[in-house]
Amino acid sequence: MTTRADKLGHRADTVATALRSEIVGGKVRTGTLLPSVRALARRYSLDAKTLWRALKGLESERLVVAEPGRGFRVLPGANDPLAGCPVALVLGDASDPGQLESGSNALLSVLHAAAGARGLSAVGFRAEPGKTGQLLDQLRSIRAFGAVTDCLDAQVVDALRGAGFPVVMFDMSMEARGVDAVMQDGYRGGLLAARYFLGRGKQRIAWLGDDGRTPHRLDRFAGVAAGFFEAGREMDASFRVEANRANGVEKARELLSRGDRPDAVIALWSYLALAAKRAADELGLAVERDFEMVGWSVAENYAAHYRPAFGAGPVPPCVTWSARTMAQTVLARLLERREHPGLEPVTVRIPAELNFDRG
Repeated sequence: MTTRADKLGHRADTVATALRSEIVGGKVRTGTLLPSVRALARRYSLDAKTLWRALKGLESERLVVAEPGRGFRVLPGANDPLAGCPVALVLGDASDPGQLESGSNALLSVLHAAAGARGLSAVGFRAEPGKTGQLLDQLRSIRAFGAVTDCLDAQVVDALRGAGFPVVMFDMSMEARGVDAVMQDGYRGGLLAARYFLGRGKQRIAWLGDDGRTPHRLDRFAGVAAGFFEAGREMDASFRVEANRANGVEKARELLSRGDRPDAVIALWSYLALAAKRAADELGLAVERDFEMVGWSVAENYAAHYRPAFGAGPVPPCVTWSARTMAQTVLARLLERREHPGLEPVTVRIPAELNFDRG
């Protein structure tokens, strides 16, 4: 005997099937709100309670999510990564210079490799000012199941979240944006560098840092400052120098030309460590002989980019971190957030280590 509850359940399943087909088929765009429960009830000639039951079923499948006071928003849950839907890598213009030596191409490369290891694919996009709507349309057109970004444009990050895409930041973070971030442990890197020189009794320790407004700058300097505090010392403000790619060699030359030349330089950006080496060459100075230095490099690029820059001479200690580990961690978090969109945002730090060249 078919009960009334059975009939209502069947009708709810029928409506859920119809809505699921529209969502999966792309007739209803991800990130948009479905019509109100009342409107859908009229469309399918159902009472609101039965229609609500259908929508809650779609929510359990992570195709939609209920937003109190607004309705049900379509998530990209229909975009199954196992069915070939890619992850979008949204590249910004504020990337920390020199982190992967060849910039966004290398960033895309390591993510491609990590995605391939999971049987997934990745597609790169550039976040251009004023074209956020176009970007979202592109991500929907390829049925991206989530977005990885290094973009520091709050409008872009907010738009990705608002469209329902799971978002994880790659080697960047933004306060109060409510997104996950996977970063180098710059604080630990700075702390290790400061401890190394302080433990060796260095008295004139200089900071040669990037002048960009990125989280890396704060993290690394905070670690250095903590090392000085730990040792009961303060860094001489006159030895704090900030530079960029255009003036890095000039700033390093000025630093190394001082009468009270530093006996140690903390250069926690690869391009600045190489700028210090070039400035030293121009001044007839030698790294390790006339001053010591701690540099910075992506672990995967150490042998190809960092070490050769010092030629036959000694290679100074270097803080390294793994871009491969970062990419794997980013994808793992993205997939976890896709399955559990209600997770609280977290920041994950990829370990940084102080390494010494062994020839």
